[in-house]
Amino acid sequence: MVAKNVKQIIRFMLPCFVTSLTFILIFIRIDITEIVESIKRSNYTWIVCAVTVALIADVLIGSHKWRVFLKFLRCKITLWDSLIIRMGTSPIINILPFKLGELSKIICLTRLHKCPLIKSTGSIVGEHCLNLLAAGFLIFLGCIFGQNNPYQTREIAILVITGIFMGICTCRLKIFKTFVLRIAKKIPCKSYDVLDNLLSLSNFIGKREFLILFLYSLSFVFTKLITFYFLCNAFSISVNFTKILLFVPLIMIICHLPITILGLGTRELSILFFFSSCAPSEKLIGLGISFSLIEYIMPNLIGVVFMWKLSNKLIKLDRAF
Repeated sequence: MVAKNVKQIIRFMLPCFVTSLTFILIFIRIDITEIVESIKRSNYTWIVCAVTVALIADVLIGSHKWRVFLKFLRCKITLWDSLIIRMGTSPIINILPFKLGELSKIICLTRLHKCPLIKSTGSIVGEHCLNLLAAGFLIFLGCIFGQNNPYQTREIAILVITGIFMGICTCRLKIFKTFVLRIAKKIPCKSYDVLDNLLSLSNFIGKREFLILFLYSLSFVFTKLITFYFLCNAFSISVNFTKILLFVPLIMIICHLPITILGLGTRELSILFFFSSCAPSEKLIGLGISFSLIEYIMPNLIGVVFMWKLSNKLIKLDRAF
């Protein structure tokens, strides 16, 4: 019991430690006053544009995308309910380490709308997979349209994109399900059953539904690229959009790893690494902090308001019983 508690404490404290350590290393290398000055000198008009795009994407596009996914799984909820659950659970999801907070979204959807547990779980897992697929697709586009192409990445990217779309057009998701389950036979039986149940949801998703969900995810991820582009203009950083197309989705995938809180620290270091030739370090760190603040911290602060609304709905439901 004690060992289990220690393990849970370590699991919770590790992202906090890594985040703190990362920023300490950044501020040792770069003077914090220079970073603050670069943020103060930024163009606030472009920052307002970036905030507007980020809010539209996180509040509206993200909520509608999840609602459409649930609709395809035969679990219908209104856009308002999708917004309340998604935004209301957002602070919990991002505070708890290793994406454990996603359980709160599953519980709320199951309790408030009687959505089967497997469908609630499948919608969240499916959303993450589609977002990663969309990010990967944009990376390949960045390879195709990028100017520097010393390793024939353009030709490789074309082949990969062609293969993906040929697979989507010619294969059914049932084939993918069979393939994954054959690989998964070596894992424990319990996990295999869970995976089998999740993949059985592919029966609800045909080629048309998959394409619609993919386009929603693509638009959702692309808005983050637009936000980044606006912030580059705000900090007077000249960056070719093809470079943004290539590296920002890659940064998003890296920061998706649950090793820091909200990807803080890893995001700033990744921006510093991939865009080091475009601007001084203090500007890039200021850009990274602003991007994290607008795209990840601000939606969670807004989510606190929706959390209050969501808790009221759950309390009313308890009282009704």
